[in-house]
Amino acid sequence: MSTATPIVFIVDDDISVRESLELLVRCEGWQPETFESAQAFLERPRSFVPSCLVLDVSLPGLNGLDLQKRIAAERTERWHRAGFQLYWRIISRACKPVGRKPVSREIRELIFKMVADNPTGRAPRIHGELAMLGFEVSERSVSRWMRRAPRAPDPSQRWLTFLRNHREAIAAMDLFSVPTITFGVLYCFFVIGHDRRRILHFNVTPHPTSSWIS
Repeated sequence: MSTATPIVFIVDDDISVRESLELLVRCEGWQPETFESAQAFLERPRSFVPSCLVLDVSLPGLNGLDLQKRIAAERTERWHRAGFQLYWRIISRACKPVGRKPVSREIRELIFKMVADNPTGRAPRIHGELAMLGFEVSERSVSRWMRRAPRAPDPSQRWLTFLRNHREAIAAMDLFSVPTITFGVLYCFFVIGHDRRRILHFNVTPHPTSSWIS
């Protein structure tokens, strides 16, 4: 039970009336708060202690009756808001959860395994394979869990590692044309080894043929 001292709010534009009522309220052991207008009262932060409001009907600007109606409307709105919050809290606890079902651990591990076995596979393909296995999961969920799949491939499968391991047996070749100062065209063909960046073959001709390239 609340032990806070009750507050008596006094709203009157006549200072002598406010002072007289304030003295009377203090004599009764209550806590008075005075305001010279309805607007000044509305600007005060709301309190949740027991309180009473003494209003002058003929106030400048917003009169006493209009202020009382406004306070009653705010209180009703606050009750409605609290009621709806309580209603939806009960509904959310009592009813079954809505929306998509959470992806089970078994399906997540299966998605991760498919991603590891087929790194270039896309969500539609993995979703189709899961559907054929009898698992009910949306393609969007599959795509989301694919992005969370562990990315720890074997370093031996990386392209840079592959080049380092086989560079002695790998060669690169190129065929390009070079315009000359006499408005002719020379065709250049060369082959370079990856291990030492060594030129293995080089040839130039103005009339390339298939036998020349081979």
